[in-house]
Amino acid sequence: MKVLHYLSFVLLWLAFSCVTPYNPDTQSLDSKLVVDGNVTDQPGRSGINLTLTTDYTVTGLNFLVTKATVYVTDDRGQRISYRESTGGNYQPVDANWKGQVGRTYTLFVQTTDGRQYQSTPQLMRAVPPIDTLYYEYSRKPGVSSQTVNKGFDLYIDTKDPATPGDYYRWRWKHYELINYCRTNEVQQGPSTVIYGFYCCETCWDIEQCYGCNNTGADTRINGNKIARQPIMRIPYNSTSRYYVEVEQESLTPDAYQYWNTVSQLTQNNGGIFDATPVPLKGNITCTNRTGELAFGFFGASSVSLKATFVDRSKAPDTPDTRIVPIVPPGPLTPCSRCVESPFRTQITPRFWKY
Repeated sequence: MKVLHYLSFVLLWLAFSCVTPYNPDTQSLDSKLVVDGNVTDQPGRSGINLTLTTDYTVTGLNFLVTKATVYVTDDRGQRISYRESTGGNYQPVDANWKGQVGRTYTLFVQTTDGRQYQSTPQLMRAVPPIDTLYYEYSRKPGVSSQTVNKGFDLYIDTKDPATPGDYYRWRWKHYELINYCRTNEVQQGPSTVIYGFYCCETCWDIEQCYGCNNTGADTRINGNKIARQPIMRIPYNSTSRYYVEVEQESLTPDAYQYWNTVSQLTQNNGGIFDATPVPLKGNITCTNRTGELAFGFFGASSVSLKATFVDRSKAPDTPDTRIVPIVPPGPLTPCSRCVESPFRTQITPRFWKY
């Protein structure tokens, strides 16, 4: 028996000692430019966001592209210069500038390392106005069988023109008037207390759906009404009014193809019956380095803008709980500045009523 135990031990030791961990070599790919932006016929709503792809071993967001030279030209030779407003985000130098329906626009970018990029020309097509903007309260199953998703579904109605070949994209932006411009979490025993510091000036938080690709085409409904087009689901976590602006954009055929492909790729969940991934080809090319890849899309869109206040106080239900900061105890603390950014602003929203 002792001999058998000894042999078993030796065999086990040999088996495990012969296993060599496999650490595959990883290849780092050069960072590639990613462009996300467009020109619109609304002042203050044209912008270009520039980032660089990261190695797949790096967790987190793409790197921002700063200090680039960015400008747009139209088919009449006009040049519109852009400047960096926040990291990687570029806006027209003339804040009141806006594009025109019927004009064609091309983007040019030069990074600090000398790489030059250009988009394909994009024609700004007209877009019909949003007729109505409305919402309905509903309860839906939550993430688990024990929870309920309470909220308001926001819809629009619009009338498609009689001409065929119209393409749309819908986006939304929520502004919330805030009291606190800075918060601080403090551990007090087993609990975490969130202290809030008042804003020094009137300030709004900005929330929008990054990565949402809500697109449509008039292939089957040309010239008819587009009814109950879903826009977003508004959370029921307060009885206060919820302010939201909805943009209805016109798209060129290649812009629609791009964003529709993005939507298909993001909706696939990896199941065995999912469609085979399709190549995501944008409209940006590097003009001074052969074979240099670039990603993303630059477009030109006419925009119909409509806003509403969702009156959440009339919901036949109680709102979900929401953590509200408290003012720190003790002497009066200094206020915190409302720093202008894509996520916060001191500028009163366009349709704000209060």
